[in-house]
This record gives sequence, structure tokens and C-alpha cells, in this order.
Amino acid sequence: MNDLIFTNRVSKRVQRHILFWIGWFFLSTLTCLNAVRHVEEQGVISILLGHCLITITQSVSVIPFCYFVVYYLVPQFFLSGQSTLGLIILFVSIIVQLGLGYLVVGFMSSYINPFLNVPPLTIAIKVDLVTKLFIAIHGPMVCCGVFGSVKFLKAWHNKQVENIILAQENTQAELLLLKAQVNPHFLFNTLNNIYSFALVKSPLAGDMIERLSNIFSYMESDGQKELVPLENEIQMLEDYIGLEIVRYGDRLEYSSNIEGSSERKLIAPLLLIPFVENSFKHGSSKMLTHPRIKLS
Repeated sequence: MNDLIFTNRVSKRVQRHILFWIGWFFLSTLTCLNAVRHVEEQGVISILLGHCLITITQSVSVIPFCYFVVYYLVPQFFLSGQSTLGLIILFVSIIVQLGLGYLVVGFMSSYINPFLNVPPLTIAIKVDLVTKLFIAIHGPMVCCGVFGSVKFLKAWHNKQVENIILAQENTQAELLLLKAQVNPHFLFNTLNNIYSFALVKSPLAGDMIERLSNIFSYMESDGQKELVPLENEIQMLEDYIGLEIVRYGDRLEYSSNIEGSSERKLIAPLLLIPFVENSFKHGSSKMLTHPRIKLS
């Protein structure tokens, strides 16, 4: 039902409009039947067919009127700030709808009247018909109002969905941007340290390559997921911190305190790395003597 009501696919739109007018047809027919008297004299089938023809006759003028008002008049004039001109055109379109309705009823009366056991239209009845059509203008206006309400409700709903999707896409884009912000200075310094240790054949070179590989592997795999195990995130932070500690050597005073259990807990990937990274980039690196970091 949601797809039928709110989608903009042509096939669904056609079905939606057909269902609306079928519903309006039955409602209008039942409204006419509500005023019927002396059913025994005319016969139920005859009355039903007669009022179905009346509704079909009304549709010839009501349907174009509704589409004109909802799809042209309201967007072009009322929603664009030209309400005065829109009201004038609306008044003219109502007169046109009445005139078209009068002509169609006059033409179809010879086919409808036998079903309702009504005599042919006389001049007096034709004059009185104008008054009746004018009084009954609330029918097409209500139909037009309901038709327009459905359309604008659908447009409002689709706009809300678009806003939600846009907000999600913006959030996703921001997250991807955050994930892509690998500090080039960190990468340069780490590779430089690995090169230095490799020259002297230090076992630290292999350990650093493993930690760096773990970090990029985590960013490539788990970094693309919505949620990851918290213990994986902590392990990535420890690999990052381990590489930074090697760069500082004995100069850095570092301590960490992790409380609680990380098992069966989930977190958005790479959510904590900016805090840890900034503690090195804007914290310890700015200290001329005794650089220190405490992680809780």
C-alpha cells in the first residue's frame, strides 16, 4: 500500500488515480441513492442504473476541473504568491465547470430519464437545473479538495523521505570523510621509523610493520561497517599507540586504564581514533620537556 500511494512510478500513479475515481464514483452514486424515494414504483435496478449514469455524466465536468485546479491552478498561482489572480481563474473555472455540466446533463437527460421515470426536460426544468447545479457545486469542490489533499499529502511525505535520505547520506559522507583522514605526518613518521630500524636490522621494524598493517587492514574491512566489536576498535587503538610510542622512545610518559569488559559490545568504527590521534598531535608533541599522555 505504501508503494501504491507514495511511489512516482507511472504504472502505480495510473492505478492510484483509477482507484481514486472509482471510489469517488461509488460514493457519488450512493449519495444520489440516499435521496431516492418510491423505489417500488421505479425498481431498484432501474434506479441504480439511472444514478450511475448521473455520476458518469458529472464526471465529464468534475474530473477535468479537479486536474486543472490541482495540477495547474494551485502550483502556478496559489503556491507562487499570485493568489488574487488564482482566485479569479478559480471562479472562471467554476463557471466553466457548471456550464459544461449543464450541457452534458442536458445532452444525457434523454438517456437517464427513462431509468428514473422522469419526463423530458422542459424549459422551466432546464432553468431550474442551473440553480440545482449551482447549489450542488459543493460536490465538485469537495472532490477537488480531497483530490488535492491526497496529492499534497503524497508530496509532503515524499519530501520528508527525501530529507531523511539526504540527512543519512550527509552523515555517511561525514563518516567516510572522517575515516579517510589518516594523518599523513603519522604515516610519514612511522615509515621513516621503520626504515631506520630496518637499516640496523632491529626486530622493532617487523613489529611496526605488523601494527601498521593491522591498522590499514582494520580501516579497509571493519571501517566500512556500521558497527564493529569494541575489542577490535581497542586493538586498533593499541596498535596506533604502539607505533607512536616507538617514535617517542623513552621521552614519552604514557599510561592507560581501561575498565570493564569489551566483550559483546559494539561501537561505530574509527570513532575514538581522532581523540587518541589528537592527544599525540596536539598534546605530547607540543610539550618541549616530559611529554606525557594518560588514557582512561
